[in-house]
Amino acid sequence: MLRLIKLISVVVVSILAASAAMAIPVSYSGVVICDSVEASPGSQIVMNVRLTNNDQAISGIEIPLKYSNPYLTIDSVSFVGTLKPAETSGGAQINETERTVLIYYIPSIQTPIPTFSAPSGILAKIYFSIDPVAPEGHLPIDSINIDSIISSGPPEVHHWIRIRFSNTLGTYFYLPAWVPGDILVSGSLSADDNPEPGLPGDFQLSQNYPNPFNPSTIIEFALPQSSQVKLAVFNVLGQTVTVLTDRQMPAGVHRVEFDGTDQPSGIYFYRLSYGKESLTRKMILVK
Repeated sequence: MLRLIKLISVVVVSILAASAAMAIPVSYSGVVICDSVEASPGSQIVMNVRLTNNDQAISGIEIPLKYSNPYLTIDSVSFVGTLKPAETSGGAQINETERTVLIYYIPSIQTPIPTFSAPSGILAKIYFSIDPVAPEGHLPIDSINIDSIISSGPPEVHHWIRIRFSNTLGTYFYLPAWVPGDILVSGSLSADDNPEPGLPGDFQLSQNYPNPFNPSTIIEFALPQSSQVKLAVFNVLGQTVTVLTDRQMPAGVHRVEFDGTDQPSGIYFYRLSYGKESLTRKMILVK
């Protein structure tokens, strides 16, 4: 279980730390908080993962989370408007089978190593979709904390999968406190309800907002029924810039964020493909 999370975790740690086996956990006042939000069945919400009480210069982070409820799906993870330094790579490894996600920052190899030291702020934004048939109730988001012995020693060598931050030398790990998140689903439909009036009448692709934008924008689309859809962004040469989503999605209105930080100013096109049909719109990135 959690093989992929463990593999990615080892890779991240090896990059963040000069020697993962020798990295020493130290006391730390920081607290990682996952938002608690309210949502309705078939909707898409954004949940912020926040940091408070930070008093250190942080170069890398590793936040493994689990969302075990089958009515919950992660669409994407965004780092727009977060504490992530521009020179630091932000990533998320989503495992839909095990319902886990590993969020991480990996600093670039340069001198000085990029860090952030803000006392508080957003570390990442997780976009979730709620299944249209989700019952009323709570969908918890919790952290993963697993201790694995990778060498019996002596001395024993352990590898932890848990929330941790790295200092610039990789010699210390800061272990923040954790506050779980929660999604309260309300207004669900009973078995006798007819959901059709509350669903879109056809496939729709809205104009992104804001437009023009810098550096990010929201793309909204509507699905009248559960469908395999692909939302991709192209440049004026017809080259694919990124694929924002490519999977089965529930009926309802969905919102996806496009981050153009690494793209030049200009005209871009985004296309929603479903079955043999597609819808395309134009957007403008201005820096």
